[in-house]
Amino acid sequence: MLQVQKNAPLAHRISIAKSLIPVAAAAFLATISTPVAAYVIFPGVPASSVRTVNVSTPAQLSAAIAAATGPTDILLAGGNYGEVSIKGINKPFDIVVRSASLTNRAVFAELVVYNTSRFRFEALDFSHTLKAGEGLTTPGVFTSLTDRIAFTSCNFHGTKDGNANNDGMMLFLTKSTKSFVFNNDFRQSRMSLGAMAITNLFILRNNFTETREGINLDGVTYGYLERNFFTKVAPNLAAGDHADAIQVYVGSSGLTTNGLNILANAMILNSAQAQGILIQRSNPRIPYNHSAIVIRENIYYGGMRQGIWVEDSNSLLIERNTLIGATGFSYQPAVYIKNVVSSTVKWNIAHFFLYVAPVVPIASNNIDLADAVYPTGPSAQSQFVGTVSGVDPAVTNFRVLPGSASAVAGAGAFVYGDIGRVAGTTAAVEAKFQTEWARLLAR
Repeated sequence: MLQVQKNAPLAHRISIAKSLIPVAAAAFLATISTPVAAYVIFPGVPASSVRTVNVSTPAQLSAAIAAATGPTDILLAGGNYGEVSIKGINKPFDIVVRSASLTNRAVFAELVVYNTSRFRFEALDFSHTLKAGEGLTTPGVFTSLTDRIAFTSCNFHGTKDGNANNDGMMLFLTKSTKSFVFNNDFRQSRMSLGAMAITNLFILRNNFTETREGINLDGVTYGYLERNFFTKVAPNLAAGDHADAIQVYVGSSGLTTNGLNILANAMILNSAQAQGILIQRSNPRIPYNHSAIVIRENIYYGGMRQGIWVEDSNSLLIERNTLIGATGFSYQPAVYIKNVVSSTVKWNIAHFFLYVAPVVPIASNNIDLADAVYPTGPSAQSQFVGTVSGVDPAVTNFRVLPGSASAVAGAGAFVYGDIGRVAGTTAAVEAKFQTEWARLLAR
């Protein structure tokens, strides 16, 4: 059952489904759809089998989805489609919903996707403004009980008034399998992206800015957070809270995260006190541990001790990360481990390496930089090809300098020039998507 409404409350849209199809499916397809072979939806789908449907209203969108009998590419004219719910659509083929024009995008105020599979939402704008009575964790886009759902090249944003503390969550994924978030821009939110009880989660090549929390995970089984770019992550100091680029925790649900790979992300967080990667158990009454965590090739530039901070876990690998203290802050970042069983820490660059007893990691080839407490060791600047101080240093500045102590030890992140959203043509972006989506489907 599909539901498209413009002004229904979120709870109403989740709990009640009714058909809003205004015309017969056959008549609808006869008037506005034509077979085309120009756009490949997902790997393995022949372009000749894809049907394109052009729509300009919420009712037409509803009809196009309901009437689809094979792979369908739905092109949305520019304009505001309001609040949209898609429920109970589980067809044995793929459906794309995307803007017809990148310069005149379709805008959604909210989107709910429930008990649905095999959808891709491409090049849409999600403009989420909290309404009266909605809390700071109210999501603009909500998915639950889904399989093979992708968000690609979309813009998620709040009010754009310069204050992230009066905005809600942009995207929340829960109780789903094979969720894919690729090449999106998240801007101005209390929390950009939350995921709970997800199996096979891929969050790749996104930009996160003007937010209190970038990515927040609770109970993920097998996931990749890879090549994302974070900047302007800031806490609400008046409320006494903290800010994180990436946080993994166990809340009241008691769900742990297992098989998580945090790879080649860049966190340039010199605008406020914000933590990098924080993994812990938020509820002390739950004696569960996260497991099989890999943290590799990440860059943190910021003013908190929690550059990489891991507690309550087992089977942990931290390697080839670069953590540098930002100019103007009292604290310099550390690799910190507490209550962790079986850990390896190697080839990292940081100001501190702190292991709380009885943790004894297998540690090798780490570069312990000079810091405000222990001024021995090499300076941060002496290890890199570019300037790693001041405001918003370029990610490429953190390439290790040949001949430095870090280079000799083989330490530090091998920085790539393509962290964050994919640069290049639409075809280049699509090629990247196809490769990464095939990787997810192989799980």
